[in-house]
Amino acid sequence: MKSNPEREGILRVIIATPLSDRANERFDQLEFLRSKYFSEFQRSFPKVKIEFIPYFGQASELGSFAKTLVIPADLILMNKLGFESLIFENQLIDLNTNIKNDDFDIENLTNAMVNPIKEIGSGQLFALSPQFSVDVMVYNKQLLDNLGLEYPRDRTTWEDWIRFSKRIPHQNGIIAGISIGNGGRFDSLRYYSSQADLQIFDMETFTMSVDSEDWINAWDKFVQWDHENVFPKIGADYPSAPYALEPIMGRRVAASTMNLEQLVNLMDANQRPEQFKENPNYDPYVPIDWDIVSMPVISSETDRGSEIIFEGLMGVSTRSAQSDLAWEVIKYVNSAEWAQIHSQNIRWVLSRKDQMDRNLWMNKNIDAFYAITPSSVNYKEHYEQMDKDFRYIDLLGTADELMNESLAGRITGEKAMKIWSEKGNFILKSMKENPTPVKSPYSSAW
Repeated sequence: MKSNPEREGILRVIIATPLSDRANERFDQLEFLRSKYFSEFQRSFPKVKIEFIPYFGQASELGSFAKTLVIPADLILMNKLGFESLIFENQLIDLNTNIKNDDFDIENLTNAMVNPIKEIGSGQLFALSPQFSVDVMVYNKQLLDNLGLEYPRDRTTWEDWIRFSKRIPHQNGIIAGISIGNGGRFDSLRYYSSQADLQIFDMETFTMSVDSEDWINAWDKFVQWDHENVFPKIGADYPSAPYALEPIMGRRVAASTMNLEQLVNLMDANQRPEQFKENPNYDPYVPIDWDIVSMPVISSETDRGSEIIFEGLMGVSTRSAQSDLAWEVIKYVNSAEWAQIHSQNIRWVLSRKDQMDRNLWMNKNIDAFYAITPSSVNYKEHYEQMDKDFRYIDLLGTADELMNESLAGRITGEKAMKIWSEKGNFILKSMKENPTPVKSPYSSAW
């Protein structure tokens, strides 16, 4: 990072990532962000004051917020939904000029992070993210050895995973071959639909996009797979031990999706199985011999993945009066030096793969995190908005209800999409006319 101890000024930073409604908790969150992303900047520019601007509105309105600030912001920390809104309102500069002028090493930043950002920006690079999270497939190596089956590989197609699942006998506690997602069947479907670029609603028109042949076909495909017992049945009986809620840890399936938090829990359980002995009602946890591969892909001819969650996604405001300083922050937090400092944090994947600590990951197949390019379509951030706005619960909960109706044979996929579209458009109209979030009764701050 460049250094100028005599440079004075104020760097105004919009914080558009989830923040607590409670002042004391929010203070701690902001101080954490200050330490994580701005500590080196403050050492290099000690006379530049950093001013945080917390944003509590809907992510889809972030662009309008940045556009109308009386005193413009310089740097914006955001999630993907906010990123889309900022691009729509032309509130971010293309970073390519800065990258070229500073000869910034972007070649060693993974395409798994860069490509989705370029896709959202129609080929332009409006932001960078030093860390990210993607789900992977975890499989039980010992179980597959016992069955004489080959281990799955990165970039295995959905159809091959379905055939894999059907080869797993339902015995000795196994209730299905694979488990996709952590909720209902719609939660399983979202992995597939995000790869197929199936948006729930259009960000520009703020209208539903689900009443289409592609959505209907994807919906019907998962209903069929459910009827073929490819996945665990909704409401399947699981043992009472907390680890058993994860299908792979409870030895209920041969392979299952996991996010990074779940992987950390699996690693912890394997390293400290005695932690479950404290409760006599739990069966002993037996460590699992496991590894990971990338999420399924629709076709072997594409590297299109599922969803990505950006961590530390930042862009420079087009209205910035300190754009050079904003770029200095982005440049540093996406550098090899910053990545090396944060390489011990396994709750996020580093965008610089060469800085990943393979020993920390016990020499597992960490290439799985980078093997496919995640889709820019992301339903997870819709779920994250639930705590901000109760209407998101209604919008996405409708899909779960309709999926259950389809699984029971009461409505077709075509009918489900029409109902979801009509109800969703009513909800989106309410959100557009009144962007003030409706607090969820399930929020921790309620």
